[in-house]
Amino acid sequence: MANKDKTAFDFYVETVATVAFMAMVVIVIVQVVCRSLAWTSMDWGFEFAGFLFVATIFLGAAVAMRTNEHIRLEFLLGWLSPRPRLVLKLALDIIAAIFLIAVAVGAYQMTWTTWEALNVNIDWMRTGHFYAALLFGTLLILFYLIANIIGHMRELAVMIRPAGTVPATAESGPPMEGPAKGREE
Repeated sequence: MANKDKTAFDFYVETVATVAFMAMVVIVIVQVVCRSLAWTSMDWGFEFAGFLFVATIFLGAAVAMRTNEHIRLEFLLGWLSPRPRLVLKLALDIIAAIFLIAVAVGAYQMTWTTWEALNVNIDWMRTGHFYAALLFGTLLILFYLIANIIGHMRELAVMIRPAGTVPATAESGPPMEGPAKGREE
């Protein structure tokens, strides 16, 4: 997907990922400075930076999925002609979707299992928040992956359409035949 196709939702996801990353960096720097210069530590810093790290990874992975920038081995795709290449991309995306569904189910179960478990250093944060971030990020990646799968399927449908046929649209009615063809009634 090109930048021109970026929606407000996509912009929001990128903004949240960027802010989470910047907050994580600031917290880690402040914690290092406090330990080095003030010989004290922020008890909550490590835990919260870890949470932001998880959130940043999964939001960033979703952005990479939207823009098709995940690392993959392209050498096999380069050897294939367009139709088999598209079929392979579609198959790999479906396998990835199955994996992400399994991760989402596990994250959901862990979120509810650990939701009441208190975090030792941060009173308001539960252990379930970590798994909720994992669940949200996984569902977001899956959302973009499904959009890619639909795009691949549309592209494949265009490739396998018989030559000379045009897809039907809602505006176009049945083809006109006989003397009525060419004149409006």
